[in-house]
Amino acid sequence: DWHAVPYPSRLSFGRNFRSGLALEGIAAENKFQEGKVVEDVVLTEDRSYFSIDSRVSYNINRLFGRTGWFDPYVGAGLGYTTIEGEGNGTYNGVIGIRAWLSERWGIDLNSSGKWSMGDGLVTNHMQHAAGVVYQFNIKKEWSKQGLDKISKIEEYLREQKRLQDSIAAAQLAEEEARR
Repeated sequence: DWHAVPYPSRLSFGRNFRSGLALEGIAAENKFQEGKVVEDVVLTEDRSYFSIDSRVSYNINRLFGRTGWFDPYVGAGLGYTTIEGEGNGTYNGVIGIRAWLSERWGIDLNSSGKWSMGDGLVTNHMQHAAGVVYQFNIKKEWSKQGLDKISKIEEYLREQKRLQDSIAAAQLAEEEARR
C-alpha cells in the first residue's frame, strides 16, 4: 500500500563533485493511514513516519558521456527511520533520474530500498520520491569537442601571429636595405 501526505514532505541538500560522486542528506516525513495494510496488519489508527538519511551517489553519465537533460544515478547510504517514535537504523540503496528543465532547475525521481538493521516496527521497505532540484554555484566545464575547438583556435591564432611577425620582419629588412 502507498502512503503519502498532501504536502511537500521531503527535504534534501547535497553536493556534487566533478568525479561524478555526490553526497546528500535527506529528511522525510510521512503518515501511515488508518485502514491501510502495513506488514500484513490493517492499521487501526494513523502512524507517523520520519526518516533521516545520508547518501553517496554516482552520476551514471560519467560512464557514458553527457546525455543532455537526462541524468541517471545510483547510490547507497545509511539512515534512521522511526514509526510512532520507535526506530531503527537502515541500509539504503537508491536508483533515480534527474530531468533538467534548464541549467539550474530539474525534476528528481527516485526509489530507495531501505533495509532495517534491527527488529521492531521499522522493517524493510521502499521509499519513492519526486521533487524539484535547484543547483547552486554551477561551474561549467568544456566538453572534449569544445576543448578540441579551443585548441584549434589557439593554434590558428599562433600561426597568424607568426605570419604577422614574419611580414613585419620582412618589411623592416626591406626598409633597412633601402637606407
